[in-house]
Amino acid sequence: KDQLENGISFDEARRKVVELIADKVLIGHDLRHDFQVLEMCHPEHLVRDTCRYFRAGKRTPSLKTLSSFYLGLKIQGGEHSSVEDARAAMLLFRHFEDEWKVQPPPLGAEIPVLGFRGKLRR
Repeated sequence: KDQLENGISFDEARRKVVELIADKVLIGHDLRHDFQVLEMCHPEHLVRDTCRYFRAGKRTPSLKTLSSFYLGLKIQGGEHSSVEDARAAMLLFRHFEDEWKVQPPPLGAEIPVLGFRGKLRR
């Protein structure tokens, strides 16, 4: 409560975020939610969103599922941690970085990684 009462305003926080990420590559999972909350956008060529890379039709595997399947990591076992999520997204990106550099997914791309009944396949 004290942080809300004595913290900076939303507009100031948003301005600081915009300044911080200007001309930077952003890596994360399902970043559209973060952009919506902050009421902002970022140039598409500077966004590496793992949910877009792993989209299959209308379905997007969760960060937890992707981390377990491709990295052997168990995340989100208890309390939500944005730091843990950010690390997992970065590890996923790095795991597929060479492929992503050769053929980055276009905006709204549907890149199949889900097999029958939503099960991941290699």
